[in-house]
Amino acid sequence: MRAAAGVIEDAAVLLVQLEVRLEVVREALEVARKAGKTTMLNPAPALELDEEILSKVDICFPNEVEAAALIHTRVDDVHGAIGAARVLLSRGCGAVVVTLGAKGSVYVDDESVLEVPGIPVPVVDTVAAGDAYCGTFASTMARGSEVGACLVRATAAGALAVGVAGATTSLPGRARLMSCSAVSGRSPSPSIDGSPRVSGFRPHLVAPLKQHRQGLAH
Repeated sequence: MRAAAGVIEDAAVLLVQLEVRLEVVREALEVARKAGKTTMLNPAPALELDEEILSKVDICFPNEVEAAALIHTRVDDVHGAIGAARVLLSRGCGAVVVTLGAKGSVYVDDESVLEVPGIPVPVVDTVAAGDAYCGTFASTMARGSEVGACLVRATAAGALAVGVAGATTSLPGRARLMSCSAVSGRSPSPSIDGSPRVSGFRPHLVAPLKQHRQGLAH
């Protein structure tokens, strides 16, 4: 981790997942937080996580299975995803994106609930869909885009990934992603739970959620 600290400190965002030891994940998040970086967690494979880790996460990206593992409640639809996200917010996450496969995804923070419909595509292999989604969201935000654009591009990346067999072979490059018609002309909508949509997408997530985090690092 000491060798990686410089890389983390030079990055715009940090995205971690759970295929390494939890102490490594925890330390990486701490390094990023101290450096003032936006922290993101893809909680895969599904594990229970304590609030010490979750409180260091600016944006958490569970799918429905991972969300259920985190909150011990089944998550099957948009309503369930919103409920799960709110539980994770109460446990310290700054914002939560719950992905629901073909049903799309929901984004929840302290002020807004947004839904992005899924893109109907023939499914060949879902093995890297979550990686494509999270990686595209992170890279789009690192380039300074608002949350809305991150959600739309991530959704398109996940849809493109499930149409190709394999893991790394299915991950779409930027050129392929930007040529996808689903990327243009789409924007998230207010969720079906009636939560109000903020005027425009708040750009505060491009930088760390400092207001939400005041005092947590102490």
